[in-house]
Amino acid sequence: MPESDEDEEDSRITRTSRPTRFRAARWDATIGTISKRIEEVFGLPEGAVALCGPNQKPLRRDALIATLRKRWGDA
Repeated sequence: MPESDEDEEDSRITRTSRPTRFRAARWDATIGTISKRIEEVFGLPEGAVALCGPNQKPLRRDALIATLRKRWGDA
């Protein structure tokens, strides 16, 4: 049985954009690495992203994501 025109159209649909979020940040990644990656993905200028703790102060760039999660989990 031949495919209908509708089936042919569906099989030609392809993704034209790249997804922006792939996975959660690893616990052992640094704040600086993740901030830099967020800036790259969203096209933001360098230094535009600041990951802050519950006290509204940015964490150091060499702190781990585990630290950020711990502080927010205790908040």
